[in-house]
Amino acid sequence: MHDEIYVDGVLGAVFKRGMLRIDLFTLAPETRAGAPAEPSEKETKQFLQRLVMTPQGFAEAYGVFTQIMLKLSQSGVVSAGAAPQEAAEQETPGPAQKQEPLSPNF
Repeated sequence: MHDEIYVDGVLGAVFKRGMLRIDLFTLAPETRAGAPAEPSEKETKQFLQRLVMTPQGFAEAYGVFTQIMLKLSQSGVVSAGAAPQEAAEQETPGPAQKQEPLSPNF
């Protein structure tokens, strides 16, 4: 058994039967850094492992990740609104929401 597991990110999460199930991914070998790839080629996400947590465990992890995010944004490693902005871009605005143009030219 390994003490460390490397993941590139989260594929998705679902809450079922009282447990939170988080699917983790790694990039397929042909798209990792250093491998030849076309610039227009999309990265291939490959399921790696599932993390199953109780709601209490998730709440505790959320608190830890919130503190880490604060420290990363304060040090300039990530921008403060990086993660929420990506999620907001994927949502379709409702009729009452005004969508701001992505470019100042529009």
